[in-house]
Amino acid sequence: MGSSKSHRTQAIEAMQRNKRMARTLGCLVASMTLGAALLDWVQPKRSNATGNRTELMSIVRQGVVPGNWRSIQLDPEPPGRPPNRSHFVINPDGRTLPTDLWETQQSIGNEGIVRVGLLASDNSNEVTSRQLSAAQALVCQLQNECAIENQHIHYDMLAVPVVPEPDRSNPLPTPPRSSRHR
Repeated sequence: MGSSKSHRTQAIEAMQRNKRMARTLGCLVASMTLGAALLDWVQPKRSNATGNRTELMSIVRQGVVPGNWRSIQLDPEPPGRPPNRSHFVINPDGRTLPTDLWETQQSIGNEGIVRVGLLASDNSNEVTSRQLSAAQALVCQLQNECAIENQHIHYDMLAVPVVPEPDRSNPLPTPPRSSRHR
Protein backbone atom coordinates (compact mmCIF):
# COMPACT_ATOMS: atom_id res chain seq x y z
CA MET A 1 0.00 0.00 0.00
CA GLY A 2 2.84 2.34 0.60
CA SER A 3 4.04 2.14 -2.93
CA SER A 4 0.58 2.91 -4.37
CA LYS A 5 0.35 5.95 -2.13
CA SER A 6 3.67 7.29 -3.33
CA HIS A 7 2.65 6.58 -6.93
CA ARG A 8 -0.60 8.47 -6.37
CA THR A 9 1.30 11.36 -4.77
CA GLN A 10 3.68 11.51 -7.71
CA ALA A 11 0.78 11.57 -10.16
CA ILE A 12 -0.91 14.41 -8.26
CA GLU A 13 2.35 16.39 -8.18
CA ALA A 14 2.80 15.86 -11.94
CA MET A 15 -0.75 17.09 -12.61
CA GLN A 16 -0.13 20.18 -10.48
CA ARG A 17 3.09 20.92 -12.39
CA ASN A 18 1.21 20.55 -15.68
CA LYS A 19 -1.55 22.87 -14.43
CA ARG A 20 1.04 25.40 -13.35
CA MET A 21 2.84 25.15 -16.71
CA ALA A 22 -0.45 25.46 -18.64
CA ARG A 23 -1.44 28.50 -16.56
CA THR A 24 2.00 30.08 -17.09
CA LEU A 25 1.88 29.48 -20.84
CA GLY A 26 -1.69 30.82 -20.99
CA CYS A 27 -0.64 33.99 -19.16
CA LEU A 28 2.36 34.37 -21.47
CA VAL A 29 0.21 34.03 -24.60
CA ALA A 30 -2.38 36.46 -23.22
CA SER A 31 0.22 39.06 -22.24
CA MET A 32 1.98 38.82 -25.62
CA THR A 33 -1.33 39.19 -27.45
CA LEU A 34 -2.36 42.18 -25.35
CA GLY A 35 1.10 43.73 -25.74
CA ALA A 36 0.98 43.34 -29.52
CA ALA A 37 -2.53 44.81 -29.64
CA LEU A 38 -1.43 47.76 -27.49
CA LEU A 39 1.62 48.41 -29.66
CA ASP A 40 -0.51 48.24 -32.80
CA TRP A 41 -2.97 50.71 -31.32
CA VAL A 42 -0.26 53.12 -30.09
CA GLN A 43 1.91 52.94 -33.21
CA PRO A 44 1.25 55.80 -35.64
CA LYS A 45 -0.65 54.58 -38.62
CA ARG A 46 1.26 54.46 -41.87
CA SER A 47 -0.39 56.70 -44.34
CA ASN A 48 -1.86 55.12 -47.39
CA ALA A 49 0.10 57.85 -49.10
CA THR A 50 -0.54 56.57 -52.53
CA GLY A 51 -2.10 53.36 -51.41
CA ASN A 52 -0.49 50.39 -52.95
CA ARG A 53 0.75 50.31 -56.52
CA THR A 54 -2.38 48.59 -57.82
CA GLU A 55 -4.64 51.18 -56.21
CA LEU A 56 -2.65 54.04 -57.72
CA MET A 57 -2.70 52.37 -61.13
CA SER A 58 -6.48 52.06 -60.98
CA ILE A 59 -6.80 55.75 -60.07
CA VAL A 60 -4.58 56.82 -62.97
CA ARG A 61 -6.19 54.44 -65.47
CA GLN A 62 -9.72 55.67 -64.73
CA GLY A 63 -10.89 56.36 -68.28
CA VAL A 64 -7.51 57.77 -69.30
CA VAL A 65 -7.00 58.81 -72.90
CA PRO A 66 -3.18 58.71 -73.26
CA GLY A 67 -3.02 60.98 -76.33
CA ASN A 68 -4.71 63.84 -74.46
CA TRP A 69 -1.87 64.34 -71.99
CA ARG A 70 1.55 65.69 -72.97
CA SER A 71 3.08 66.95 -69.71
CA ILE A 72 2.76 66.96 -65.91
CA GLN A 73 2.81 70.09 -63.75
CA LEU A 74 3.25 69.85 -59.96
CA ASP A 75 1.97 72.96 -58.17
CA PRO A 76 1.98 73.71 -54.44
CA GLU A 77 -1.46 74.85 -53.32
CA PRO A 78 -1.73 77.42 -50.51
CA PRO A 79 -3.68 76.36 -47.42
CA GLY A 80 -7.40 77.06 -47.41
CA ARG A 81 -7.79 77.45 -51.17
CA PRO A 82 -9.68 74.67 -52.94
CA PRO A 83 -7.59 73.03 -55.66
CA ASN A 84 -10.11 73.60 -58.46
CA ARG A 85 -7.44 73.69 -61.18
CA SER A 86 -5.82 70.32 -60.44
CA HIS A 87 -6.40 66.82 -61.77
CA PHE A 88 -4.91 65.24 -58.65
CA VAL A 89 -4.52 66.49 -55.09
CA ILE A 90 -1.89 65.20 -52.68
CA ASN A 91 -2.61 65.95 -49.01
CA PRO A 92 0.17 66.72 -46.49
CA ASP A 93 -0.10 63.13 -45.23
CA GLY A 94 0.67 61.90 -48.76
CA ARG A 95 -2.79 60.67 -49.73
CA THR A 96 -3.40 61.02 -53.50
CA LEU A 97 -6.92 61.87 -54.64
CA PRO A 98 -8.19 62.37 -58.19
CA THR A 99 -10.45 65.36 -58.81
CA ASP A 100 -13.47 65.63 -61.09
CA LEU A 101 -11.21 67.02 -63.81
CA TRP A 102 -9.25 63.75 -63.96
CA GLU A 103 -12.28 61.52 -63.63
CA THR A 104 -13.92 63.29 -66.58
CA GLN A 105 -10.57 63.62 -68.43
CA GLN A 106 -10.96 67.39 -68.82
CA SER A 107 -7.94 69.45 -69.67
CA ILE A 108 -7.68 72.97 -68.30
CA GLY A 109 -7.68 74.81 -71.60
CA ASN A 110 -6.21 73.02 -74.60
CA GLU A 111 -2.78 72.52 -73.11
CA GLY A 112 -2.83 68.77 -72.32
CA ILE A 113 -1.17 69.23 -68.92
CA VAL A 114 -1.94 66.92 -66.00
CA ARG A 115 -1.91 69.23 -62.99
CA VAL A 116 -1.05 67.84 -59.55
CA GLY A 117 -1.78 70.06 -56.54
CA LEU A 118 0.35 69.58 -53.42
CA LEU A 119 -1.81 70.89 -50.56
CA ALA A 120 0.07 72.76 -47.85
CA SER A 121 -0.84 72.16 -44.22
CA ASP A 122 -2.81 74.83 -42.37
CA ASN A 123 0.08 76.64 -40.72
CA SER A 124 2.67 76.17 -43.42
CA ASN A 125 3.32 76.47 -47.09
CA GLU A 126 5.87 73.68 -47.16
CA VAL A 127 5.59 70.46 -49.09
CA THR A 128 6.10 67.38 -46.91
CA SER A 129 8.35 64.43 -47.69
CA ARG A 130 5.27 62.19 -47.80
CA GLN A 131 3.80 64.44 -50.47
CA LEU A 132 6.99 64.32 -52.50
CA SER A 133 7.18 60.53 -52.39
CA ALA A 134 3.47 60.27 -53.27
CA ALA A 135 4.01 62.74 -56.12
CA GLN A 136 6.95 60.70 -57.38
CA ALA A 137 4.83 57.52 -57.43
CA LEU A 138 1.96 59.35 -59.15
CA VAL A 139 4.27 60.87 -61.77
CA CYS A 140 5.72 57.43 -62.54
CA GLN A 141 2.24 55.98 -63.02
CA LEU A 142 1.17 58.92 -65.19
CA GLN A 143 4.32 58.59 -67.29
CA ASN A 144 3.70 54.88 -67.84
CA GLU A 145 0.02 55.27 -68.60
CA CYS A 146 0.14 58.46 -70.70
CA ALA A 147 3.60 58.07 -72.31
CA ILE A 148 4.92 61.36 -70.91
CA GLU A 149 8.69 61.82 -71.07
CA ASN A 150 10.86 63.17 -68.24
CA GLN A 151 11.51 66.52 -69.91
CA HIS A 152 7.75 67.21 -69.82
CA ILE A 153 7.50 67.11 -66.02
CA HIS A 154 7.48 70.55 -64.40
CA TYR A 155 7.60 71.63 -60.77
CA ASP A 156 7.46 75.32 -59.99
CA MET A 157 9.94 75.68 -57.13
CA LEU A 158 9.36 79.44 -57.05
CA ALA A 159 5.79 78.86 -55.93
CA VAL A 160 7.03 77.51 -52.59
CA PRO A 161 8.71 80.27 -50.60
CA VAL A 162 11.94 79.15 -49.01
CA VAL A 163 13.41 80.96 -46.03
CA PRO A 164 17.20 80.83 -46.36
CA GLU A 165 19.08 79.68 -43.32
CA PRO A 166 21.79 81.99 -42.03
CA ASP A 167 25.38 81.00 -42.73
CA ARG A 168 26.49 79.56 -39.40
CA SER A 169 30.02 78.80 -40.53
CA ASN A 170 30.96 82.48 -40.31
CA PRO A 171 28.51 84.30 -38.00
CA LEU A 172 30.26 87.69 -38.05
CA PRO A 173 32.09 89.36 -40.90
CA THR A 174 35.83 89.57 -40.35
CA PRO A 175 37.58 92.92 -40.76
CA PRO A 176 39.93 93.22 -43.74
CA ARG A 177 43.55 92.41 -42.97
CA SER A 178 46.19 95.01 -43.36
CA SER A 179 49.05 94.30 -45.72
CA ARG A 180 51.62 95.81 -43.32
CA HIS A 181 53.32 93.62 -40.73
CA ARG A 182 54.02 94.98 -37.27
